[in-house]
Amino acid sequence: MTNNSGQATGRPNRLLVLGSLAVVIAGWLIALLIQQWVDEPVLKVQEGFSTFAAFYIVAQALERFLEPIALYVHGDELVELKAKLKEEAGSTGQPDTATRKTFAELRSNRQIGFFALATLLATLTSGLLGLYMLQGVFEVENPPSWLNSFDVLFSGLVIGAGTKPLHDLIKRIEKAKENADPET
Repeated sequence: MTNNSGQATGRPNRLLVLGSLAVVIAGWLIALLIQQWVDEPVLKVQEGFSTFAAFYIVAQALERFLEPIALYVHGDELVELKAKLKEEAGSTGQPDTATRKTFAELRSNRQIGFFALATLLATLTSGLLGLYMLQGVFEVENPPSWLNSFDVLFSGLVIGAGTKPLHDLIKRIEKAKENADPET
């Protein structure tokens, strides 16, 4: 984004943010349609594996799938701007504010776009494979249909965020289980 004087602000483009939300919602609606065709979850976790292994595997696969695509979305521009920032910092001790803001804006726009794409793909995958994060954590007998619908969106958002937050969540849940009172 630019301000009234035409300088980069470092903030993401509002239309990109709104478009990304629209993509995520569209992915959710398509996943809901997919759920109509899938009677029950396609994948069942094998004994000896955590329920979250499936979520982690899907998140890893999506990250690996998107990596080569990322090279073509402002990749060269970001490399050039990063080099320019280093050069400016080396010569003056402080990089130019406009260059820093342009770099920050380009990087945040790219992150938002890729989060939307990853969430779209993760939501569709969750709907197709029946990956339900909330139902993997909480025991729910005969879940109402609205819970499956919400859980697909929630699972898509979690998987779309990538493996780092998912790995941290898994560690916290496992630690909570270890510390839990065995009589409860």
